[in-house]
Amino acid sequence: MDDQLIEHTSQIFKALSDPTRIRILHLLSQKECSVNEIAKQLHMNQSTISHQLKYLKQLHLVKKRRET
Repeated sequence: MDDQLIEHTSQIFKALSDPTRIRILHLLSQKECSVNEIAKQLHMNQSTISHQLKYLKQLHLVKKRRET
């Protein structure tokens, strides 16, 4: 394993160590949801969910899709 892969893998495990992120990933594994839907389902603030999704997106664990 090269150092870059080890670092990326470490970051993924760090992301998965957070209960909120696990809840978000579990919910998204069931169906596609908007930020508002996730916030409502998890009884959390929309800005908190957006922050967590940004982190997950940086690690390529979720994808962003915008509907107009």
